[in-house]
Amino acid sequence: MPYQYGPTDLNDDDVASAAIYLQNEAEDQVFGPNPLLQRLMENPHRQDGGLEIVVPLEIEESAAVGSYTAHQEVNVDPQEILTSAAYQWRYYFGAITVSRPELRKNAGERRLNLLQTKIKNALKSLKTDLNRDLWATVKADADDVEPLPIYSAPGNTVGQINDATFAFWAPISTASGAFATQGVNDMRTLYHDLSNQLSEAPTDTVVTQDIYEAYEEEGVGLLQLDNNTGGEKARSMDLSFTHLMFKENPFYWDDEAPAGQVNMFNNAKLMLAIDSGDEFILGEFVKARNALVQTAIFTVALNLVTVERARQGRLTAVTT
Repeated sequence: MPYQYGPTDLNDDDVASAAIYLQNEAEDQVFGPNPLLQRLMENPHRQDGGLEIVVPLEIEESAAVGSYTAHQEVNVDPQEILTSAAYQWRYYFGAITVSRPELRKNAGERRLNLLQTKIKNALKSLKTDLNRDLWATVKADADDVEPLPIYSAPGNTVGQINDATFAFWAPISTASGAFATQGVNDMRTLYHDLSNQLSEAPTDTVVTQDIYEAYEEEGVGLLQLDNNTGGEKARSMDLSFTHLMFKENPFYWDDEAPAGQVNMFNNAKLMLAIDSGDEFILGEFVKARNALVQTAIFTVALNLVTVERARQGRLTAVTT
């Protein structure tokens, strides 16, 4: 008797529950555990599809303002102050595959939620892949998201605007040196150069682990001991910091950050754009033609975009 595929044990309730789980967990699993991704998602640009991601830009100040006296003619000429940057959508996926043996092992009273476990694993893996792509100094694949290091390096076309032609679009990149002797001073200068007003100053400083530790070392001598907390803490000593800040803003490291660089950005000007109609959507589970497995694919369309590239900058050649 020829083998029959038989019941799948993957019923409609399982699939519906998996789709809801994906929607509920995707943002926390992909963006929550990673400082950079989490910060980029604090002000996301959501757009319902479209050929491109289009964001408006203010390219110059209006000349139709000023003081006046009674009966004086004022400037009411139309002002060309707006343009736009256009970015391509980048598409990411995760495949959820279950085999018949896995389903049978997961049957019965001691049943685990197999689909949720596989979805969680796929989301964590996607987080690693996306974060690596965001920090690439050279894109590994043309279909990857645009990397932050390219945005903070002058001489690149970003959002279909070349900073060599349009100076308002140019980031700041400065060569530094030994962190112990000039690192903090160079960071301070970069911060001020990137600032227009306090509200438009850099909000994030991201470095490699060695630079993070060098920055932490700068503050160790300034530690103050507090014996007024009572309890066990009154008899303990801590010679390090839990969180580091620069100019009262987050200072953190990323394992994928480029060596020898200090990157600064304003997270109201640099963000992830996400297609609201293609945001972790789970497709149908399809049986393989020649194997006892079923696969569903979830997708998300996004990209890294900036609305004011001049608010991003970096220090290079930093040594520790």
